[in-house]
Order: sequence, then C-alpha cells, then structure tokens
Amino acid sequence: MSGCLFVFVGASGVGKDSVLRCLKNRMPELHIAKRVITRKQHTESEDYESLSPEQFITQLLEGAFIFHWRAHGVRYGIRKSVNDILQAGGNVAINGSRAALEEMRAIYPALHAISINVDLEVLEERLIARGRENEDEIAARLKRASQYQITNCHIIANNGALEEAVDQCALLMKDLMRDVLSA
Repeated sequence: MSGCLFVFVGASGVGKDSVLRCLKNRMPELHIAKRVITRKQHTESEDYESLSPEQFITQLLEGAFIFHWRAHGVRYGIRKSVNDILQAGGNVAINGSRAALEEMRAIYPALHAISINVDLEVLEERLIARGRENEDEIAARLKRASQYQITNCHIIANNGALEEAVDQCALLMKDLMRDVLSA
C-alpha cells in the first residue's frame, strides 16, 4: 500500500506554511515533511532543518534527498525518509517548488500538486508585513509570481481567511486519499 504525496507550491508569501500548519492540526495523521534549507534557522514561519551549503552538498552527494532544488540563492531538500512513510501507507505533505515540480513528478509521478494562490495585492501586503525582503526583492517576487504558470495542479485561493483555504485543502486531500484507497 502506498500513501499520497501532496506537494504544495506557490509564490513566497502566499501562505503555504500557514496552510500546512493548520492542516496538521486538522489532519493529525498527515505527515508534514520538514525541509532542509541552507539558511540560518529562524522561527518566523516554518520549522525546517538548517544546513550549511557544504553540509547540504555532502548529504546530497550521499543520496540523502528524494527532492532538491535551488531558489533565491538557497538550496532546499526533502529527505528520502519520506519514501518510508509513503510505502507504509502514510500521507505526506511538503512545501515544494514551482520550478522543481516537473522534476518532482519525474521522481514521484503519483504526487498531487496543490498550488496556493493569492491576488498580487494581497501577496504584496504579506511580503511587506513579514519584513524579510527589501523593496526591490519584493518587486522581483511579485514579478515572478505574476509570470509563473503551473499546469496540472489543483488550485486553492488564499485571499481571505486562512481557514477557508484550509477547508478547501482538507476537502480536496481527503477526496484524493479516498480515490487512492478505492483504486
């Protein structure tokens, strides 16, 4: 038996980590895979494992990751232990990458991609409020968000109350899990 792999994608600031945290509370059986990231640890948004670039490369060469990608000058990885959970029938959600999604599908074709989207005005407000990027970096993120097109992906709007997006995600994920079980 194999569980479902859900890959959440979307521009930085759309609320992927917030949605995932709420989903974990709503669906305690759902495993949220912790990302490995080559940046210093902070507690502002997500819980992740921090590695130096050198440690990351060493682990990458040792085959530690099922998925890995680069974005914004940082390396990201998802540990291979996700495979054990899936093979045991567990369901896993990860905060993934729009740019790496096709590579992820090549590695794990049965994944379910869920794109969290917001209007650009909402995204701009969120990026300003979190205070991690300067004005030029925010402008660049907004430009990328407006130009990026994802195909073959479930779309969840997160413009309003977070609980609305979480409700939509939970319903979608439960339907997809039910489909896998009945197949």
